[in-house]
Amino acid sequence: MFRLALSLGCTVKELSDRIDSRELTEWIVYYSIEPFGNSVEGYRDALTCATIANAGLLSSAPKLLKTKPFHPKDFMVGGRKDTQTQTWEQQRLLMDKNMITHNTCLRNKKSV
Repeated sequence: MFRLALSLGCTVKELSDRIDSRELTEWIVYYSIEPFGNSVEGYRDALTCATIANAGLLSSAPKLLKTKPFHPKDFMVGGRKDTQTQTWEQQRLLMDKNMITHNTCLRNKKSV
């Protein structure tokens, strides 16, 4: 009910005064079919980031293709839970990938 109230721009009390249990049930069903709210928006943003990062890797870094592609969870708060502590070499490789992606974006922006 809190997520619905937030999405509709009202308090939970205001929402409970405005809708009955039947309409609330319909909203619950709708949410199960078409989720909305910050968590869904965050995932969409992370998916876009992962797509852009992976496109940059594919277009300008053949030697880095042996590394795992980025996943949306890499760009979400909390990130991946299955990651382990990185060595400095692994961190350097990630920085190199990020710089290549960044430079590719800058080149593409200048050519537009």
